[in-house]
Amino acid sequence: MASDEKVVNAALDTLEAVYSVVSPAAPLTSSAAGQTPEIDETTTSLDYVLKDAIFQLTAEEVKNSDQVGKLLLAAARSSAYNCNVVSDAVLPIVVERLGSTEVLTLRRELMDVLNYVLSASCDISRKAECLEADKDNLLNIYRLDASVPLDKEYSFLHITRLKGITLLTLMPQFLDKNETSLALQTISRAAIERNEDENVNKEATHLLVQLSQSNPDQVQTTVLPMFFTALCEDMVAVHKIASLLNALGAIGVAASKVLLPILDGLASVITTGSLALSHYVPTITTIRKMIETTAATTNGDTVCPELMTKVVAPLLSWISESPDTGHQNQHSIVVEIAKATAAVFSKLDTETQ
Repeated sequence: MASDEKVVNAALDTLEAVYSVVSPAAPLTSSAAGQTPEIDETTTSLDYVLKDAIFQLTAEEVKNSDQVGKLLLAAARSSAYNCNVVSDAVLPIVVERLGSTEVLTLRRELMDVLNYVLSASCDISRKAECLEADKDNLLNIYRLDASVPLDKEYSFLHITRLKGITLLTLMPQFLDKNETSLALQTISRAAIERNEDENVNKEATHLLVQLSQSNPDQVQTTVLPMFFTALCEDMVAVHKIASLLNALGAIGVAASKVLLPILDGLASVITTGSLALSHYVPTITTIRKMIETTAATTNGDTVCPELMTKVVAPLLSWISESPDTGHQNQHSIVVEIAKATAAVFSKLDTETQ
């Protein structure tokens, strides 16, 4: 595959467009109950791509798994029919090999290819029908494997697994409510807990941002309480507090439906005294930055009145009723709350002010 990413992407887009044009309009049919017709030149235009992929997937090691995955994704994304063909051809091989190998590098390569194939089914218009029958196998593939160490050298495998769990969650009507909740808990723990490689935390946070946009209600009920609990734990390191607050800020700014619950929750851990005093300033600073970002958006006029009532007003009441402890950060706390108040007031009409 060409080294220039723009050239590669252009070639993949062209391949997808060609397959879309030549793809049969009819849905995929089986030659017998529960069986997919054999793939050859007479049944599908995907023959070359599939034969090469199957050769790679059945080899002792998968060379260029990223290349194989991208080619399969381009083919699968071209139409609902082709998505079914690709998934039917690839899924049984990957499931069988993952069940029979303990070589971690090979497991990562196979899951990497599988993630590309599954991502094509995240669009309901072309979701592969065969995935439902393999639901248990897929859940087992991406389930946490306690035998895999959390050492930095294995982070690539953990990240690939987290991406797969996210794809299962993003697929329309694939996981039920309880399964989705368990998936969100798994990704949240990866974002919250200490990892030898910070890239695991960062990737988990990135995936939660994606999921907050597609499933804000369950993110609010499942993910946010885990973050607030982690913030209020005893003896939390400063760098962990920064990581948690950055994650909550990214999720809130990306998904408007969880913005207010995040800000409300952060204000609550301060006003109730649940948060350690040393963490007040970074938490209030995060609140202020999120409010300023929100106020600057096109719907800031709509959101700010509620931010005033549920976030800023409780903080103003708290700081006015709190005795001056002489703590070195007291001035910074007052300044940050004042800045947040100013950002909200700038978007309120005269009557509301």
